Amino acid sequence: MIISSDKVKLKCNHYFCRDCWIDYLKEKIINANVSKILCMQHGCETILETKFIKSILEGYKELLEKYDKFYQRKKVLEKSDKIKF
Repeated sequence: MIISSDKVKLKCNHYFCRDCWIDYLKEKIINANVSKILCMQHGCETILETKFIKSILEGYKELLEKYDKFYQRKKVLEKSDKIKF
């Protein structure tokens, strides 16, 4: 992941402007769709790392809190699916 002042490039070599990433992530978080956030490039299957998401959303406290809440909920649900009674 390479981050400059206005462009962000992922390991898949796709890059978009920082504002585009923020808008994309905002939409995913607002809709609680954080289980597997993919690169914005159509057809790309690269999954965004939590570290990347948090670095893009630095300074957006409310979005980060929502992301963390939904992400933790996803982890709990994944673990509960694996538990057999």
